[in-house]
Amino acid sequence: MIRDKLALNRLDTFYSNKFRDLRVNVEHRLKNKKDHIIVITSANQGDGKSYCALHLALAFAEANRKVLLIDYDLHRSQLSKNIYYGYHGVSAMFNDQLALEDALIPVGENISFLPSGYTSLDPSVVANSKQIYSEINRCAADYDVVLIDSPPINFSPDTKFIISEFKNLLFIIGANHTQTSEVTKAFEQMQLINPTILGLVLNKKQFSKKEYKRYEYK
Repeated sequence: MIRDKLALNRLDTFYSNKFRDLRVNVEHRLKNKKDHIIVITSANQGDGKSYCALHLALAFAEANRKVLLIDYDLHRSQLSKNIYYGYHGVSAMFNDQLALEDALIPVGENISFLPSGYTSLDPSVVANSKQIYSEINRCAADYDVVLIDSPPINFSPDTKFIISEFKNLLFIIGANHTQTSEVTKAFEQMQLINPTILGLVLNKKQFSKKEYKRYEYK
């Protein structure tokens, strides 16, 4: 089922403003760049990259930016399961040579969603598809930003294929979850790719009541 009630203001104001801040920071980093395609990944499963990808997309949409959100995690398609999981998507583009526009799902004002589609028997072949890369690059011109949710880099070689194509990277770290050694391992794997690191996002941080109150103003 398509979730038609996606909105950033459904979050607590404190956290929704964090995503608004992130949107501003990302836009600043992209200001002088030709390509506005961003790969979002993490070291491990459970760091919250799909959650961050969705809410960053909502922050862009709220600011009246046109967003293409892509679930390119063909191993564990959490984003698709939360929004739309069906035949349409990346796998259908690969299997049936669909144009990207024909595989999209509209999920809200200013956001188009490309789901993973049904799980492929060989996700790595799909993840490294030049046809799909070409379609994403072709359609990117119609959007202000393209956000690609990719697999955790320590668990799948697919992410290295995706990053080597699109370069711009937003790396998610799970507070009290991701170990320093796991982050180091992830960046070592990306060394030869030499991506453009737009930022590191600390997700799942628990804030105290004192920190909440410090944030409030009248």
